Amino acid sequence: MAYFIRFMGWLILWSLLYFLILDIMGVSPGKDGPVISSIILILSIPLWWFSWKKFDSAFGPHVPHSADGSTSYSFALRNAGLMYYLMVLKLFLLAMGANGLITLSEHSGGARTFYIWNFIILYIYALPFFFIKLGKLRKGLGARITVDAKKISLQAGGATAAEIAIDKIDSIAVEEATGGLLIESADSKLFVAGPRTKGSSFYTSGSEDILAALKKTSSEKMNTVESLQEEMKQKKFKPEV
Repeated sequence: MAYFIRFMGWLILWSLLYFLILDIMGVSPGKDGPVISSIILILSIPLWWFSWKKFDSAFGPHVPHSADGSTSYSFALRNAGLMYYLMVLKLFLLAMGANGLITLSEHSGGARTFYIWNFIILYIYALPFFFIKLGKLRKGLGARITVDAKKISLQAGGATAAEIAIDKIDSIAVEEATGGLLIESADSKLFVAGPRTKGSSFYTSGSEDILAALKKTSSEKMNTVESLQEEMKQKKFKPEV
């Protein structure tokens, strides 16, 4: 499945590149000839490879960073390949909508009406999705969970979103199948997702180390739950990342 998603990511990127280059050249699709098509195909491969590798290195798992007695854990996408494909797909749809409007003078009658409505529908659907997901990706990229001997905290959006003193923890819900945690105190909650924990498209790189550390200090406050996602729904809690 992972290879199929990556293939689809390349296919959409190639399609986007194909239509953009033909628009720049002023050539209609299907009239570009085998030479131009081959060049675009060849160009699409390294473009996909470097863009995917850059995306994967940014949103893939990272080694926790330790300094001054604390350890910082970054966030990673549970399925970076799928998110890459979805973002490129939305860019493709936005480009196709814009292309129909740019070439509107070349059409008339029903075709002209179709391209107008195609632009409106694609932008109502794809534009909000793209910017909402882009905002979440930027937030996830900068988010960190920091653990030291006294507290565990979440930094997101350039500020401390949650902070819980270790000795003030009231309960820790543990989803054993995934290693996910929901840590609660009297005035705060903090969600630590494992690679297979549902409830967020992101997970915490090194979540198993956080679980191991909390077992040493707060094992008596841990309770096992079947689904952290259901637990959060019941508590009306939405993760920051």
